[in-house]
Amino acid sequence: MYLLPQKDIAEGVKWLRLSAEQGQQDAQLILGKAYLQGAKELPRDPVIADMWLRLAAKGNLEFYQNELLAAEAQMNPRRPPRARHCGSMEAESRVRACWQN
Repeated sequence: MYLLPQKDIAEGVKWLRLSAEQGQQDAQLILGKAYLQGAKELPRDPVIADMWLRLAAKGNLEFYQNELLAAEAQMNPRRPPRARHCGSMEAESRVRACWQN
């Protein structure tokens, strides 16, 4: 993803995740887009992407809602992301646990 550092994607994701977990909408949006697109060191994960994008759009601001709608158009229509059924979770490990149940 163009907003993540190209030399150390894991470090960029770490700091984005810390901000996103504290409710920073821009970090949630960027992290969601990063997981939706995937990268060399960040596997594509539409479930986690959906979770972060929904958290960013939670405040019903038009910009974030539009970004969520655009991302949903890119996701596999035959298999909607399970994160939407898991509620608004703030930690990826909890979403993964929900996905496995």
